[in-house]
Amino acid sequence: MLARILLTDPNRPSPGHPTQAGRRIENSKKLKRLKILFVDDDQWLRRSMEYYFRKRVSVFVAVGSAGQALRRLNTEAFDVILCDYLLPDTDVIRFLEMLEEMYPGVKRVLITSYPDHEVESRARKIGVSNFIRKPLYSKDIESSLARLNPVPLTKKSHNQ
Repeated sequence: MLARILLTDPNRPSPGHPTQAGRRIENSKKLKRLKILFVDDDQWLRRSMEYYFRKRVSVFVAVGSAGQALRRLNTEAFDVILCDYLLPDTDVIRFLEMLEEMYPGVKRVLITSYPDHEVESRARKIGVSNFIRKPLYSKDIESSLARLNPVPLTKKSHNQ
């Protein structure tokens, strides 16, 4: 199955609409400063996201598993972690909880194609910042990221 970011949504006002245009300019300024780690096992989606975000944010890194994400987090700091709910190597809720313990205050966004209120409730309890539903629309991702107020990621052990 080919996964990709849907760049337009026919049910929304066009980017040229006056209120949308101003909001997109403001959002793009916020996005330019972000360092984002994207975790999803779908290779095509990772490539689409990398292509879309490579000039829109400061740093965008896409990895295919929680293990790869942890290895990357040991060498590089990120402001936001976008994580798919279904990963082959972990319980994602536990993974996101572990990230909060290791990197207090990091903004974590859960991406899912399965609207499950129990999962969302568990995620909210551990402080997940936001939820994005698949299929992914660029406007949804950008507005979700713009609503976050990320703080630079620092490993807990480095602060002691």
